[in-house]
Amino acid sequence: AGRIVEAGGFAYLTNGTGAAQELQFNQRDAIRSTTKTLSNMLPSISAPELRKGQGKKLAKGEKEPLASQLTTGIFAWAVLFGYALFGEQFVGRVRGKGIALHSGVINDFCKRFAIPNKMRQKYIQTAKKNGHDLGFLVPGGYFGDGLAGDAAMKWWKSTGW
Repeated sequence: AGRIVEAGGFAYLTNGTGAAQELQFNQRDAIRSTTKTLSNMLPSISAPELRKGQGKKLAKGEKEPLASQLTTGIFAWAVLFGYALFGEQFVGRVRGKGIALHSGVINDFCKRFAIPNKMRQKYIQTAKKNGHDLGFLVPGGYFGDGLAGDAAMKWWKSTGW
């Protein structure tokens, strides 16, 4: 029968009560083994079955199903919630402004450190791919103006952006 001892922020299960106890188990090892087991069981984000564009193409004018959009990335739910609340036009403009600002930061970085244009283009392409994989670029198509779309667009125009 072992006992639990706390040291360094971790709880350890020991097999004795003396000072020279042998360590049998700690939380860090348990987390590592659990993480390894889960990562072997679950498909990775870059798995072919999870990549967009690998499946069948949508017909012209056909919307991507909402359930499929929700599984696009970890932030897809927030973008879809934004569509429902503020409307697709407002979220599209805010997202476009964010993309423009981020692209400008990438351009300034490349200019400051004399990074060639080809590499700059790869940085921008990587940002686009990451934005898609994280769910920032879900197409929507179901919410129109949303609940507060008119008020959101009035505010947007009043800010001068």
